[in-house]
Amino acid sequence: MKTMSLVAIVVVLLTVCRMGQAVEPPKFLSATFQDILSRVVRRDVDSGAILSVKAKEDASTLRLDLQFKIEETLHQNEVVVVIWKNMKTNDGVYEMYRLKMDDAIQQELRNQKRFQELQKERQKKALEERAKKIEQLTEGKLKYGMMANEVEAIKGKPLVVEKVNGGGAAGIPPETFIWVYPNLKLHFYGGMLTDAERNN
Repeated sequence: MKTMSLVAIVVVLLTVCRMGQAVEPPKFLSATFQDILSRVVRRDVDSGAILSVKAKEDASTLRLDLQFKIEETLHQNEVVVVIWKNMKTNDGVYEMYRLKMDDAIQQELRNQKRFQELQKERQKKALEERAKKIEQLTEGKLKYGMMANEVEAIKGKPLVVEKVNGGGAAGIPPETFIWVYPNLKLHFYGGMLTDAERNN
């Protein structure tokens, strides 16, 4: 009887020890990544992925939140972290690190992967919503993706054409504009119908 009790106690103790190991806090190998985590400004709510971080205290006078990117390298157990600001004058890189993998970095890689998956889902949903809105506002006459000449054949010439500043600059393709009708505004991106709104 005593032996069975002793065995039961040992089993319970081993189970408790294993549970303790399962909830162990993540191990940090990288002081650099700890510093980056301390400067996180914004995370994606659903995935927990880091979206932006503060510049270091000793950074240049430009005080803006910086974008964050982390990628695995061809070498196992290494990542490259880039902290940058998209600027037209240069590549805008403020910090770049090649770091050994640790628990926190692995978790961030999972977060970033989930964020990318969510972004695709969100973009698909937004596109579906815009397509539905175009059809509703035009009583099914127009569809998402129609070219400007197809829209004009159905709706006629617009009252006003509002040019969207770009013409190839800042990632905006030429033929990006808004056609204004008495009760409707139609948005074209690269000559293709992409959105509609009431013109009140």
